[in-house]
Amino acid sequence: MRLGSDHAKALTQKEVARILSITIQEVKTAESTALLLINKASQTEKTRKAASFPRTDKAVDRIFALHAALQKQYKNPTHPGCKVTATKFAEIFQVNEKTVRDYLSLRMQIPPYNLPLEWNSALGTWRYRHEVKSIMGGEFNPDELTALLVAREMLSIFRGTPFAGELKEVYDRLTLKFLSETHFLDKLSTKDLFSVQTSGAGIVEPTVFKTITAGLIQRTKLQITYQGKDRAEPTERIIQPYHLALINNQWQLIAFCELRKDWRNFTLSRFQKNPILLLDRFVRSPSFNALDYVGSSMGSKTGKQRITAKLRIAKAGAHYVRERNWHGSQIIKDLSDGSIEVTYRLSDLDDHVRWVLSFGSDCIVLEPRELAERIKQEAEKMVRN
Repeated sequence: MRLGSDHAKALTQKEVARILSITIQEVKTAESTALLLINKASQTEKTRKAASFPRTDKAVDRIFALHAALQKQYKNPTHPGCKVTATKFAEIFQVNEKTVRDYLSLRMQIPPYNLPLEWNSALGTWRYRHEVKSIMGGEFNPDELTALLVAREMLSIFRGTPFAGELKEVYDRLTLKFLSETHFLDKLSTKDLFSVQTSGAGIVEPTVFKTITAGLIQRTKLQITYQGKDRAEPTERIIQPYHLALINNQWQLIAFCELRKDWRNFTLSRFQKNPILLLDRFVRSPSFNALDYVGSSMGSKTGKQRITAKLRIAKAGAHYVRERNWHGSQIIKDLSDGSIEVTYRLSDLDDHVRWVLSFGSDCIVLEPRELAERIKQEAEKMVRN
């Protein structure tokens, strides 16, 4: 999933925010700023010519190398070893001189860099007209930089998928590798200060992930061999893939199953073989809403019911509920004795049963009766076993 220059220009501010919304809300403003600067590159004839210039990791690296050399030249303007010329850097980069001149005379002088470059014939060097402390001109303050650093660490939830490296590459492009200039951390690394732990993360074969995402984007049916949780043998099915979600550290594919004639959630780690991308395309149902579907359950299993679950949690366990938003419908009512009454609107009770059991005697089920009966049955089984 590589974003070339044409694709990057076509992205809207909202779409860029969606790419990184799995990380941290604060990062949206900084990322959008960088992208908007890039989009302005189509407004002038000079910029239109630059649009065809390849925006690769290597190109960004070269620009940063030239920036470092230009900073050194500014501090030592007459030193012959500090000259910045196309000939000198063509040899360093192993490219032709025209490529380096394109960087210096065009690419580095337009958005998103807007660097004050000029050729000084008397000194025989490219130079900055005035001091440039940062290649982005101080676009990001320390708070924004901190948000960007935390966001980058949160990309680790994609570890083990084919997109892990590509997401980092896209992220670096959106931030223009500006995060390499984080001197404000005072000699500490990002990992010294921030980390993201995903214990119990689902294991997914890269080929499975890649085939499924191809089916999602191309709206193509998939033939799968799937091991259901309660089945002795795997079954073969034809499915229409609609949505891929990371739920409780497990990748779940929401698809219409042609075998069951209904919507199903498929855990990617239970695919027995690599799915086969079929030639048959399908038309997505306009009534399907991924966020409503995924958000209606406490876990990976989703149903069609609309169930109101109400619990009373004792004071000893109340803090555990207050500390997290366990579900989008969560409503907490504080009681005088320090306990709480918590309400959820769910489409299925299976995952909720396990969650309620984790509280032990600190939890009393107020409604529905079905949930209370299931908790009772599970507790009795635990004692018998």
